[in-house]
Order: sequence, then C-alpha cells, then structure tokens
Amino acid sequence: MTRIPDRSAGPEQVRNYIRQTLTSKHKTDDNFAEEAARSWRLGRGSELCDATLEYLQEIFGVDIGLCLFHSICEDRDDAWEQSLIGIICNWMLYGSAAFLLWSLIVLFLGRRPNLSFPTLLFGATLANYGYRRPTYNYPMLAMGICNICISLLSILWVHVL
Repeated sequence: MTRIPDRSAGPEQVRNYIRQTLTSKHKTDDNFAEEAARSWRLGRGSELCDATLEYLQEIFGVDIGLCLFHSICEDRDDAWEQSLIGIICNWMLYGSAAFLLWSLIVLFLGRRPNLSFPTLLFGATLANYGYRRPTYNYPMLAMGICNICISLLSILWVHVL
C-alpha cells in the first residue's frame, strides 16, 4: 500500500507518491511513471487529496487520471481506517451491532427487552461511520438515519400512545 502524502506535503513528495502509486499499484514501468509524475508541477498534498476525477484527468489524461483518482480514494480511506478516529468508529459500529444482536437474542428467548435503544445506538453509529468516512458511504448513512427514525418513532409510540 502506498501511503498518501500529508496535506502539507510539497510538490516533490506528491510526485513521489504518484510515481510509487503508478509503479506499485498499476504495474507501470519507472520511466512511464516518472513522466506522468512530472505532470504534477505545483500543488501540495491537500490539492492531491481534494482533487476531483475531472481535475486529475485534465492534468494526467483520461486513463492515468482515472487510475490515480481511484488509488487516491483507496489510500485516503485506508489512512482514515488506520487513524484513531477510524478505529474508534469501526469498534463503535461493531459494538453497537453486537449489542443489537444480543438484544434480539434476548427478545427471542422471551424476556421482552425494549429494542428502541439498541436500534437507536446502532443507527447513530451507522450514520456516524457513513458521514465521517473520507469517501462518504451514502447507503450506510441512509440506513443509520432510517434506524434512528424507526427507533424514535417506536419510543414515541410506546410512551405517548
């Protein structure tokens, strides 16, 4: 895995990242990767991280721009997953899913727990994970919001009606 440059990285570090990405992930030869990396003339790591597909295709061409865009997104997501906030979000998601599963098992054993809180917690962690991820995970965000709405409606249903 190629490590994405820091947001404050200079143009030379960005060119090194582009060169390494093209040679390691896309199996190009060194001369081709060096020539493509020279197209990045000015810009820090923040410009690379925030670059759109269209921008990269304008600089590097359609094929190289597409490959670099996908590699940047993968590396950015991998860096987030390994960061402290990414680890916390992952474990919160696993923990809330386990809590919801445990609550369902207890429900089927006949003990009748209230599923509103586990559903609310699971929905909140789904929405949090989907929103905080660098490449937004819209289906997970939508599922989290739906779980939150369902649990809030069930709380209102039980306590108001």
